[in-house]
Amino acid sequence: MKRTYLYIAMLLSYVAGNAQTVDVDGLNTPIDLNAVDTLFNDGENQNLRLSYPIGKVKRITFKKQDAPNFSKADKATNGNELKRVYFTSQANKGLVLETVEAVKDGNTFSVFIPYLTDFSQLKASFVATGKVWSESVPQKSGVTANSFVNEVTYKVVSTEGDIQTYKVRVYNSNLPVLTLNAVGEVPLKLWTNAVAATLVTADHKAVVTFNTQAKAKGSRYSLLNKRSFNLKTESKVDLLGMGKNKRWVLLSNKQDATMLRTHLALAVARQLEGMAWTPTEEPVELVLGGRHMGTYFLCEQARVGKDRVNGSSLWSLTTSAEVGEVAFKTNHTNLTCVLEDASDDLTAEQVAEISGKVNSFEDALFSNSFADANKGYRQLIDVNSFVDWVIANEVMKNADAASNALFFITADGKIAMGPVADAEDFAGNNAQPAEGFAVVNEGWINRLMQDPYFADLVDERFAEVKAKLKNEVDETLASGRADLEFSNIANE
Repeated sequence: MKRTYLYIAMLLSYVAGNAQTVDVDGLNTPIDLNAVDTLFNDGENQNLRLSYPIGKVKRITFKKQDAPNFSKADKATNGNELKRVYFTSQANKGLVLETVEAVKDGNTFSVFIPYLTDFSQLKASFVATGKVWSESVPQKSGVTANSFVNEVTYKVVSTEGDIQTYKVRVYNSNLPVLTLNAVGEVPLKLWTNAVAATLVTADHKAVVTFNTQAKAKGSRYSLLNKRSFNLKTESKVDLLGMGKNKRWVLLSNKQDATMLRTHLALAVARQLEGMAWTPTEEPVELVLGGRHMGTYFLCEQARVGKDRVNGSSLWSLTTSAEVGEVAFKTNHTNLTCVLEDASDDLTAEQVAEISGKVNSFEDALFSNSFADANKGYRQLIDVNSFVDWVIANEVMKNADAASNALFFITADGKIAMGPVADAEDFAGNNAQPAEGFAVVNEGWINRLMQDPYFADLVDERFAEVKAKLKNEVDETLASGRADLEFSNIANE
């Protein structure tokens, strides 16, 4: 049998310390607030909505009931405890992604939601031994919405009228929030279809919306729960003041608990003008497909272009290539050069020409006359870029740099080093000792350092920039710790 319900929308105004209860003829008891279907605030008034079988309702009577005397001094009893505060995704759809528990310290509850950008209408759930009020408004767990822009005061009242006051603070990581509405897992090496993305600045005053494709970055990240990603936007977009471009990287820093090592490596490299370009990066909270992934660094991707790598082609120097990649082997070090980007699609002839340049450099470098200014390597490379690249990687003690590096072909056909690669595994990570060298004993650099001319350039350049680099390290670490003070909690 179909049942008909009467929906009663009642406007409640809490004034002069008074609240309203409702008697409905046909029901045995007055309505308790916990029986209310919906309780909401329209900005001016508190509203509640009830539903009853229409055949049972004959008369509705509104009665005023005195609110508790909130001016009374607190008296803690077993009957007015606030035992638990938490925020659920069900009560806060689109705002809270999964249940978040508050941390209790005395009579203060702190709730950390790193990705939260809208504090204006949050619904707290709670467990209490008495009736809960805030600003003279009775509260229903998981139903009553309040603004948590500032700390919210709750009063818990026992049946005897004794009051105990609590404070609830909700805060985020103070970082920008990047949301990608991807469906399912982001594949490795394959671009997703374009998905909607939103970037909200840390002060919540600016919102950038765009469409982007995404793919998991590199095979070494595929086994990690917190993977890195490449982004390719449909059109050029300026993200966090880093300039308009289509290509971006989200670095997870999964192996670095401080999340500062790659940030520091890039800051150091930017102080060394011998390398023509170094990516800019900004920390963000990443929400992917409705799941908070943690804190990432949103970085400019190393690409060929007038605002990034100003060359004809960009290559990685590594140990192997994957099927389908454009690559060639070097003759002396047996390293693999893999094409990362080029100003135009390279023909087989152009790849062969670049392979010839690199191998001519190696031939000269490992020849008996390698230190000769005219017959050796010097005419084939941008020497200053090699010098600064060595210093940047020695400062970070990047032990993989000799076989995990980027280089590019300049407009005049020379080989230039850079930009620097990520450094999350180095700078003291994995119990590395501070003493000794990282790159001067490996590969190309080992041979270059055997030339007194090059070794003297490195020595002189380091003496020139040492004080500047030390200041940069100190300032970057101090500011980085401040920026990531809260987000480190969520990434532990």
